[in-house]
Amino acid sequence: MKHIYMIMIQNHIANQSSSTITKSDVSALHQSSQER
Repeated sequence: MKHIYMIMIQNHIANQSSSTITKSDVSALHQSSQER
């Protein structure tokens, strides 16, 4: 489960063209994964 989560975060970073990720981004990813 965590492996897929890490891939999601990496994809998110790549999409944002940023090398950093904020707590708000993590919580947003967590919420979207919970809704599915």
